[in-house]
Amino acid sequence: MKSGALLTLAGLTLAGLTLALSLFACTRFRDGTGLARPQSGTLHSPEALSLAQVTPASNTSTSELERDRNFTYFDMRVGNTPRARREAIEALESVSDPFAKIAYASRYVSALEFQFWKPALETPAHRDRLVTTSLAMVFGQARIWIEASALENLRALGAALHFVNFAQEGSLRALPGTPEMTLNRVLESGLRAKDGIDSGARSFRELSESEKLVSQNESIAVFLLRVRQNALKSLGLSIAMSALGEGSPGKDRSTGDPLLRIFAPDFTARDPSQIGYIARVFEYAQETRAFLQSVGYDPKDEDSVQGILSRLDFTEALTNEKNPAKLQSLERLRNALL
Repeated sequence: MKSGALLTLAGLTLAGLTLALSLFACTRFRDGTGLARPQSGTLHSPEALSLAQVTPASNTSTSELERDRNFTYFDMRVGNTPRARREAIEALESVSDPFAKIAYASRYVSALEFQFWKPALETPAHRDRLVTTSLAMVFGQARIWIEASALENLRALGAALHFVNFAQEGSLRALPGTPEMTLNRVLESGLRAKDGIDSGARSFRELSESEKLVSQNESIAVFLLRVRQNALKSLGLSIAMSALGEGSPGKDRSTGDPLLRIFAPDFTARDPSQIGYIARVFEYAQETRAFLQSVGYDPKDEDSVQGILSRLDFTEALTNEKNPAKLQSLERLRNALL
């Protein structure tokens, strides 16, 4: 993989960052689709009817109303999410700014079917079927971009694998202990299962449908996670390097050789939450990298990015910082880069 062709730091513009932040906010859809939910009562649900209309003697009517409500929910999901995904992909492919691509990728991930699992209406087995359906879509889209050498699009998708739709968060509030479902966790679960098969600890027959699909598409799953960890490091580095200001990309601690330059970021203008955000981006990258190594895959680090990361020096920033909260965030960021 040629690192110079992927998410170059020069391509990260302020306009793109602004668009990304605004679109990230839009992933918290009001009803999980990006469209306004109809007002209460318009779905002909039992809650919209008076007790005089639905009495204990009308069990058949109540059952039919419940069925109608369920069908209406499914119709809303099936009708709206494909359009949301299609529009997100079209927008992602039409822009060149990497920040904007990641923002649109987050919209795409947020519109995948598993994000809208309703535990009150659907079983855990159906949730896995939704995950499997979503995976098939993602693998198909990834193949299209791989064949087209659309590496920037693949990097954007990788960076957005962890996004969770507000609809999923809302559904899980009633189920304490039930974990959120994210694409990167699904890919990791499937590759972990594949590792279990290879070691003889598990059999293919006992895997869930989503785990089977990941194991059957091992090369694409690994590729997406490799792309993810590199894209997130590039993203975090781009934001961190913007703290250096205009002009020189860093304070020269070397003999003047640009290849040996040590970069000393100045976070004076950043508050603790902003520094914490940068740290979280790097933590996501390191978590994915550590997972790949844990199941025997080379994470395929990009040399150019790793070279810069290895030359970041936080000594001056940590020594001069007097704000305890900001100092804690800086230490978190430094540790995320170790």
